[in-house]
Amino acid sequence: MEFDDLPTEMVLMIFSYLPQEILEEIVRVSQRWMQLALDPSLFTLVCIDPWLTAHPQRVRKSLEHATMLHSLHIPTEVIDWDIIASASTGFRVLRCLVIPGRGLSHPAMPTILEHCESLTTVVLWGRYRLAAIDVRRLETLRPLKRLVTSDHLQIHDDALYQICCSCPQLERLELNLQQISRSKSWTCIKGLVHLRHLSVSVISTAGLIQVSTSCPGLATLEIGSVWNESDVSMAQALQGFLQLKSLRVIYGCEEWLLNRQIRTPPLLERLELPGMAMDTQLFYQLMLSFRKTLRHVDIEVSKLPDESLGALRACNKLERLRVRGLTGNTIVFSILRHLPKLLSASLHIDADPAEAVCQLRSIVDAQDRSPRGKTRLVLNILCASHDTHVKMRRAANAFVDCLILNTFMTTRHILEFERQFSTGGELSYLPWKLETSFPAVIPTLNYFTLTLDGV
Repeated sequence: MEFDDLPTEMVLMIFSYLPQEILEEIVRVSQRWMQLALDPSLFTLVCIDPWLTAHPQRVRKSLEHATMLHSLHIPTEVIDWDIIASASTGFRVLRCLVIPGRGLSHPAMPTILEHCESLTTVVLWGRYRLAAIDVRRLETLRPLKRLVTSDHLQIHDDALYQICCSCPQLERLELNLQQISRSKSWTCIKGLVHLRHLSVSVISTAGLIQVSTSCPGLATLEIGSVWNESDVSMAQALQGFLQLKSLRVIYGCEEWLLNRQIRTPPLLERLELPGMAMDTQLFYQLMLSFRKTLRHVDIEVSKLPDESLGALRACNKLERLRVRGLTGNTIVFSILRHLPKLLSASLHIDADPAEAVCQLRSIVDAQDRSPRGKTRLVLNILCASHDTHVKMRRAANAFVDCLILNTFMTTRHILEFERQFSTGGELSYLPWKLETSFPAVIPTLNYFTLTLDGV
């Protein structure tokens, strides 16, 4: 029996096991397959945009028939919540709900949340002050594991306290907290005994001490901006996180004041400081303090002298490295060869592109005659003028010649180079990208991204 001869119910049952991206391809096969693949009963994600809100009956029909709905996104505040409530009986397998924060105060919201028996993630957004009485409505969501407040939704002390009381099962908490006025407000999160991931937009060092005292088992900490309070240094604020494995700080607190008397998180594996312009002393202290555990590093080095980057060699367990703010005269390319477990490297280099490519050529082993490269190389060229573009492409061409002459490259690799260079030459003022196999001169390296940013 041909597949097209199967009854509709059986085809829908087969389609129900397919992911959404496969269903999007199926619609191109035939008219019948398109109608079946677009059947609302197969929807796992529904997004009610402003256009759809103008057709309330269509919204109700889509939600009533979406028996496999796992995620519901409402990116507009102009929504008839009564329509959503009338169709919420099918929300029993819903796992993710994205709604405007203002929606929690609507009288229909308790009915909607009552039917969300499997809901594990709630994302609240919008320009609105989240009231404690609104947060209390989340008490019915016992399976809730993750709560996210995004955009400009305001969270004050009373709302933070109510979140900790109403959602005791939370494992991930991601909040916009620019309105928290007292560091002692963080003592309330001691009720979140299962919390493992905390992400905040703004917090003080004194607040971090309260967090470490209340949640000593925290494994991941992400901070948008941190500021010094009561003369508490960043190092002092972190010493209570004994289980911390991942730390991301974007801005603030360049003065960590590390010393031998201050204990740093002993299990830290991932350190990301993408917007923090460190000085040499802090960089040395961080690399030496975490050298035995670090596996992932993301740093900004625009203020560091070239020779200070040698401290990376101490991190012999490093698997992923991302460095921004490099100049064409750095010695980071030779440092890569001293990281025995490195799997992925991404370098963003400003200034002279020709010098950067010359440094890159220095790590190409002339004795490497492997049939194909193991490392996937992505070379990005960002230019602000035609002269810069020409200069960069000339340097990149020299690097390609170096690869062809000093390593064994297959005909397919050479043709790929030539094709990308010929097409890339048309883009005088746009980013230009070259991707090909790279000689396995660093045995473990799988991915290498080099971005040349000219002026």
